[in-house]
Amino acid sequence: MEDHPNRAPHFFTETPLRAIPEIPYEKLVELSQLATIADTVSLYDDLRIATKKLAWTKLAGLRALGIDQILSQQEVDSYKLSDPVAQAEHARAITELVTYGKATLDSISHFFNKRWALGFKEKSSDLKWSTFRQGVLEKIPALKEFLTNSTWWLDGKAKESSSLPAARDFWIHRSSPAIRLVWPPIEIGVLPIPKTLTQSLSTHVCSENFYSTHDFASLHLSKLTSLFHTALEAAIAEERQHNPGYVNKTDNETVMEFYPFVLSTSMQIAGIKLGPFSQPS
Repeated sequence: MEDHPNRAPHFFTETPLRAIPEIPYEKLVELSQLATIADTVSLYDDLRIATKKLAWTKLAGLRALGIDQILSQQEVDSYKLSDPVAQAEHARAITELVTYGKATLDSISHFFNKRWALGFKEKSSDLKWSTFRQGVLEKIPALKEFLTNSTWWLDGKAKESSSLPAARDFWIHRSSPAIRLVWPPIEIGVLPIPKTLTQSLSTHVCSENFYSTHDFASLHLSKLTSLFHTALEAAIAEERQHNPGYVNKTDNETVMEFYPFVLSTSMQIAGIKLGPFSQPS
């Protein structure tokens, strides 16, 4: 993809990188520059897409968490709290979290298949399949610890919402998150998420049967972040074999983000200011 500005320090464009500080910015710059030197930039299209989808996953989780927190802060009196719009928005955010999360996983899988020439067909290049995971391990041994400890998270046939592929498929194709508003708030919040995908609405609400919004989002985001970070390190190691003398000088560099922009009228530009959604909180 030739869509990044000339002389830009990296090619991870159209991604709010400051929203995912868990991914070291200097590593993204290092990989971009190594790939540019080696003329292998086209091999990283899927990883670039994965970065964007990872940020979307994080933003969906933050929106769900924000809704839960706002409702938890409402006054407890003799009235039962009712907020159907909040429940709908929260369920949508949770569904988006697993949808974008699975899209991130898919892009990383395709990246592995392409960058390391694994030879799998596109539909088969999915980490939820054990045959593909085995193929990945044969070429990328650095992933052994993660994949060994993440079988339950990658199991597409699981019945628990702790499986990213299973939760995504069930909530998109068969049902939707069965999330009840619990009032007054309990230790797992106001909008807890069922641990079992087919859980009945009559199931007792407690930490044994439900995740808090925070814990559910953290579970999937931490797994995705760990996988992405390992993939990033493996790619850098691969590129460094061809350019061992490269020196990364971006440890303290300001994070630079690039999004398409067009002026709607002729005007003199004095500078750039951050909009309200991107300003530090």
